[in-house]
Amino acid sequence: MPSSLSSPFPFPICLGAALLLGHVVSVQAAEGDEAVPSLAGKRIAVSMTGTSHYFDIKAFQAQVDEIKRLGGTPITLDAGRNDKNLVTQLQTVVTQKPDAVIQTLGTLSVIDPWLKRISKAGIPLFTIDAPSQYSLNNTTSDNVATGRRWPNN
Repeated sequence: MPSSLSSPFPFPICLGAALLLGHVVSVQAAEGDEAVPSLAGKRIAVSMTGTSHYFDIKAFQAQVDEIKRLGGTPITLDAGRNDKNLVTQLQTVVTQKPDAVIQTLGTLSVIDPWLKRISKAGIPLFTIDAPSQYSLNNTTSDNVATGRRWPNN
């Protein structure tokens, strides 16, 4: 799966987007197709604002499962929906120097200075519903637009 975007990260941006979506992507590599990228030997931080809501826990579980499926080691962090805990969590991420960080949700005005530090440390950053300028890819949802597409029953 070639990427049209250049990235310092050793696997395509589209794979990062798949992880960010929080959906387990089932990749079937047919004969002659490019091999599925491996995360073997890579440590990926999965930083969650919290896991108390259905979306949060499902996104968290899917990210962890996909990282493991691709041979990586997830570093899991849950701030319990507390901004102070989230800042401390992101400080920890910077010192652990993982191979990449996935940040799900968060009050941007609170976390953006720490996302900047992650980026400045050369750690590839992917975000979900946290549209930081320091993220290589932000996957976001638009519930209003999605709702308009469904027929009224």
